[in-house]
Order: sequence, then C-alpha cells, then structure tokens
Amino acid sequence: MATITFPTVDKCASIGRERDTVVADLDGTLLRGRSSFPHFALIAFDVGGILRLLFLLLTAPIAGLLYYFPGGLVGKNKADALKKAFGDERPEIGLGDRHTDIPSIAVCKEGYNVPLKLDVKAVTNDKLPKPIVFHDGRLVQKPTPLSY
Repeated sequence: MATITFPTVDKCASIGRERDTVVADLDGTLLRGRSSFPHFALIAFDVGGILRLLFLLLTAPIAGLLYYFPGGLVGKNKADALKKAFGDERPEIGLGDRHTDIPSIAVCKEGYNVPLKLDVKAVTNDKLPKPIVFHDGRLVQKPTPLSY
C-alpha cells in the first residue's frame, strides 16, 4: 500500500481563502503546542477552582494513555465521518500532524502536513480577521475604537 504524503503547511497560501472550509485537529495543528493539557488545566482552574484542577491532574495519566491508544474517531473512521458530514461537498483544506490524520486529509481538496518541528510564531493582532473570544465570551484583547 502506497503512503500518501502531503506538503507542509507553510506551502498553503492564505490570501483569498476567507470562505474556504478547513478541517483540522486542535493540538499540534491549530495550537502551536502538541499538548492541549495546559489549556484544559487553565479552564479547569478558572471555572472549577483548585479541586477541578486537582481532579484533572489525577486523571492526566489515563488521558495520556488515550493519546497512544486512540478511540474510534481516527483514521478511516474520521474520514468516513467527514464524508457523511459534508456529503458530496469536499472541504477545501485539510490539516493534520499525525499519521492517523492522513485518511481525513485525503478527503479534502487540498491537504497539508504540520511537521513536528515547525518553528511557528504567533500571529500578530493586526493579521487577525476578528477579535479572539474565550469560551465564556470574554475577549482575549480589549477592543479599541480602531479595531472595528
């Protein structure tokens, strides 16, 4: 069986693609870090206090095992779910960072790989199309009269 390879994400042009649909993983693809644990820890502490954070820390080893033994929505199952969700339409861009993402990236019109050691800098505020909003509605940056 031939292995499908995709170009790295730095080859993807972003100009004029505001309406394109992007299929991507969270950690390692949308987030610069490979682990989403710090984000969950921050939310656990912010919303539930020290007890919820302690519970998260105690269950972290179990969650770590799930990283190496993924559940049902990976690989071919993830690709089948995408086909079912989009029907005859295909998403324009697929992004992934693991070998299990290859089938779902292949469903998309274009696919890009996010390499493990890609030196990525944070996007500056002037390049963001809209203000970033936290899960609870708070703004990440305070709005200014010129930002709207």
